[in-house]
Amino acid sequence: MSVQNDLKELLFQWGEGLLQTQVRNSQSKRLNGTFLCPACTVVHGRSFDAMYAFLLIAEEKNDSRYRQAAIDLFTWADHTLSLPNGAFLNDVDSSWLGTTVFAAINLADCLLDFSNLLGEEAVRMMTVRLRAAAEFIYGLESLMHNNINYPLSNALALHLCSIVFADERYARRAAELAELLPSVLTENHLLFGEGVPRTKISNRGCRSVDIGYNVEETLPNVLRYAQLIDDEDLIDLTMRSILAHLWFFLEDGGWDNSFGTRNFKWTYWGSRTSDGSLPILLALAERDSRYGSLVQRHVSLLQKATVNNLLLGGPHYHQAGQEACVHHTFEHISMVAKILKHSRLEQIDWDSGTLEVLPRKRHVGLKEFKELATWVTVKPTYNATITAYDWPYMVGGHVSGGTLSLLYGFQTGVILAASMGEYTLRERKNQQVPYGVIHECLALRIEETRDETTYSSIYDTSAGVLWNDQGDVCTVMGTLRNSNEEELGNGSFYTFEYRFLEDRVTIVFASEAGKLVIPIISRSDETIETTAEKVLITKDKATVTLESKPGFELPYGEERIFNLCPGFQALRIDVPSKNKKQRIHLSWKYNK
Repeated sequence: MSVQNDLKELLFQWGEGLLQTQVRNSQSKRLNGTFLCPACTVVHGRSFDAMYAFLLIAEEKNDSRYRQAAIDLFTWADHTLSLPNGAFLNDVDSSWLGTTVFAAINLADCLLDFSNLLGEEAVRMMTVRLRAAAEFIYGLESLMHNNINYPLSNALALHLCSIVFADERYARRAAELAELLPSVLTENHLLFGEGVPRTKISNRGCRSVDIGYNVEETLPNVLRYAQLIDDEDLIDLTMRSILAHLWFFLEDGGWDNSFGTRNFKWTYWGSRTSDGSLPILLALAERDSRYGSLVQRHVSLLQKATVNNLLLGGPHYHQAGQEACVHHTFEHISMVAKILKHSRLEQIDWDSGTLEVLPRKRHVGLKEFKELATWVTVKPTYNATITAYDWPYMVGGHVSGGTLSLLYGFQTGVILAASMGEYTLRERKNQQVPYGVIHECLALRIEETRDETTYSSIYDTSAGVLWNDQGDVCTVMGTLRNSNEEELGNGSFYTFEYRFLEDRVTIVFASEAGKLVIPIISRSDETIETTAEKVLITKDKATVTLESKPGFELPYGEERIFNLCPGFQALRIDVPSKNKKQRIHLSWKYNK
């Protein structure tokens, strides 16, 4: 099947899934037309972002149900979320108004592309409402001091409004906002600012970077704005940043956001409430068809994560019995619809795509990101991420401490992946609540619990990290701390030594207290075998082996733990600390 057909199939699948969750024939205007989320059992304020996709489906299928569904979404939002100042509430119980930027983008796109389909009365109502929203975001100075996705996306929103209303004020303000981009790129061309104040530099010299928001929201919107105004310099600068972010794109189409400031929304394929990374991947493929393989892998990942016509929040949600939050679907369906309407998919030579364009394939060796206190090491058969990132977005959020936060084998897929340290609802309506699972941190870590408080290596933001000259041995020295970064006290010192060999990773660890926790990513249908010193996990294409001569424990037997971010199940393996250096080996062998 072609990429175009795959995307069209996703569009229709997700459209059907959303239509099934839409509230119809309710006597309440505060319910009629929105989606009832099967995972959260609430309505999400940004539901009406699906309007554009519904209109495209109506046009493609000549199906009036979807046209009416789009109008019902608008009517619901206008009645339930609209404020007299022109803003839209993010949620019915939220005071946040910044997402009016994204509402304006979608309303403008609907009017620009589907006015004939909408009809005169719907166009009139939407135009009036968009004008009010445009005036609000035109004067919303506070966005300049919020997470970077808002002011940079506002450049696109205001430019689209300038087209709809032929109002040069909006275009001039958009140009001013776009001028922010050069000032929020690191020396490696990573975008920073997902965390305020944007000027804040952490104790380790880190900037506030979130891969998920960057690749799924900000960079796609900046690129689209630059293309609309035909600004080659801005296009080139944005493309340079997109290429830099590919260091965190994985072979199976996922994104490594194991350290990001806002990884409480990490879904492996991206981020929970943003639009999607396909626009930037397609932009690369339109310039160089070799990048088409990245598009294909990412589309395949989205297909695998789609169950019962809705996009799940991670690879193992279905196996873990978790429902799909509709937020993922109604945001990403909008992105897919706009690609199908406007992208030049047929001009890409899909047969010339190759994964060799990926930095994690072609750059064997060590890459340091000082702005993240993070390192990526690439071997011929696997790659790994080690992080001591210390930009403090939230308590118990991303891991630090010299953690091996991601281990990815080209035949095994993800072997290790760090979730949040503590799963807390930083954005209550934008995160799910787990049910029916053992919901635990997935990070490899040394851990000790005293007086009902957990102290862990993942919370030490001041841990020392050293590499040898060859870039294949990493030594970490730190102290066990709780999520508030308070030391354990007696017995708090720990060390790691990661040895990245050609076909295995050896981990030498020592701690005066606690145990080594090793959650190996494993679906519940994968076979487990154990001996006195080994655990073998049979995956689709390879068998992963953990060898621990000091012995090990399976605290939950073969029952898997799970974490909503990024949506993996794992087999938890504990190795007790003996206050001396101990060695474990992680290796993998391809199944015949």
